[in-house]
Amino acid sequence: MSAETVPPAPSPSHGPIELTPIERRVLGVLIEKGLTTPEQYPLTLNALVNGCNQKSNRDPIVNYDEVQVDSALQLLIRKGLAANATGFSGRAERFSSQMGKMYELRTVEIAVIGELMLRGAQTEGELRIRASRMRPIEDLPALHEILTKLRAATPPFIVRLTPEGHSRGVRHTHTFYMSGEMKRIISEEATRAPDAGETAFEIAPPPPDVLAELRAQIASLEARIAALERKSAGQ
Repeated sequence: MSAETVPPAPSPSHGPIELTPIERRVLGVLIEKGLTTPEQYPLTLNALVNGCNQKSNRDPIVNYDEVQVDSALQLLIRKGLAANATGFSGRAERFSSQMGKMYELRTVEIAVIGELMLRGAQTEGELRIRASRMRPIEDLPALHEILTKLRAATPPFIVRLTPEGHSRGVRHTHTFYMSGEMKRIISEEATRAPDAGETAFEIAPPPPDVLAELRAQIASLEARIAALERKSAGQ
């Protein structure tokens, strides 16, 4: 099948668009499989359904059927985010992600976005390890560089959910949510308990009177030890 029904891709300066949960899952699977199993890519509809319903590396776990996945796929094609990549000699229709072409992003940046589409908001540590399944991310500084670029886009591809000032347990998510979903996510994130590692535990100095008493006790113990040592030496 030719791609004459696919509209021209928007300008790369055009930022993220709203996608439903099933559209995000389909696109996330196309991204993931394209980077992890290129020998099986582009994907057939059946492989795409299996990828969407996969029980590992997914949150939430879903059970979409072919009709649902195909409907979401056609919407992604109309939005320029996916394409029919069957070719003239193909026996079954196959589909691919157009994320890189649409936004002119590096594959490692696409991997980060795809991972967030597959599992939602994650800490930086989780995101680095999980996205590295698709493209290596050496360490957190390397991830920070990627996130900084994706957050600096207009509009941004990534949003930081953890308030500035925290350096541990920092969570990020993508910005392809429907507007109502994004508002809910931000609201829920504001009620999250701070990560235990984010709070620096400071030991406050004891009050002056307590400190004086401790010093007196230490002096008394030192005097008793000295007396015992003298007594022992005289025997």
